[in-house]
Amino acid sequence: MGYGSFEESQNYIGIIGHVDVVEVGDGWIDSPFSAVIHDGRIWGRGALDDKGPLFAALHGMLALKDLEVIPKTALCIIFGTNEESGMEDMKYFLQHEQKPLVGFTPDNKFHAIYGERGRAVIEVWGEYKSVINFANEYFMNANENGDRLGIAVKDEHFGEMKIRNKKLLYLEGRMGIRFSLSYPTCDIDKIVKQVQTKATDLEVKLVSNSPVVLHHKDSWLVKTMQKAYEEVTGTSTEPTTTTGGTYAHVCDSIIPYGPSSLVKMELPISQMNG
Repeated sequence: MGYGSFEESQNYIGIIGHVDVVEVGDGWIDSPFSAVIHDGRIWGRGALDDKGPLFAALHGMLALKDLEVIPKTALCIIFGTNEESGMEDMKYFLQHEQKPLVGFTPDNKFHAIYGERGRAVIEVWGEYKSVINFANEYFMNANENGDRLGIAVKDEHFGEMKIRNKKLLYLEGRMGIRFSLSYPTCDIDKIVKQVQTKATDLEVKLVSNSPVVLHHKDSWLVKTMQKAYEEVTGTSTEPTTTTGGTYAHVCDSIIPYGPSSLVKMELPISQMNG
């Protein structure tokens, strides 16, 4: 990771983004890393997620410096390199450096985001026929909320459970099915136990889990970022939550904050920045 600071103080306000990207994919008109400009926009892999917003924040810090606006608390911008594949960089950073007093990651959407869904991956293993029967009974033409499995939990912040990325597996003569959960506030251990009650004579494994992150909607950080958004846009909205996962999932003193909601998709997805 790399970082730079504007002024010095015991604590600091963190702006934490990432310069790594997801797979390039196909269908690009220009080289995905050329940062070519069309119609006043920069196009390329990572232009929106997250290089563009991160360097816009850097430009904002430079503008403050040029205007001789001296912050009472130091501003620190942090450039991550592993956000898309585990966020181990941020975990390492927080083990060796002081975490920000408050801050944001310019990675997601406006307006202020006060929560991120939990994410879990579950695998069910067993004999071929039993796994296929399980998959057919609980996933074939089923709702994505997990109601057949008895895990259709929901809350006021995130709404319903969502089951995604179902995939059949085969390893050393055993059959399996893997699926991911995008879940609201709940007890993930109870969710796994409930799946086990349906997966009779099958092995249920919780492969990975990233718990829900939830700030209070009336916290100082959320209210301050929300107020800034409303003053600039002239709108009146409520803070929201997201299904996405950002550095805010690892660093509990920051929230996600824009700007993907401002982008209008006028070209095919394969040509869009990301």
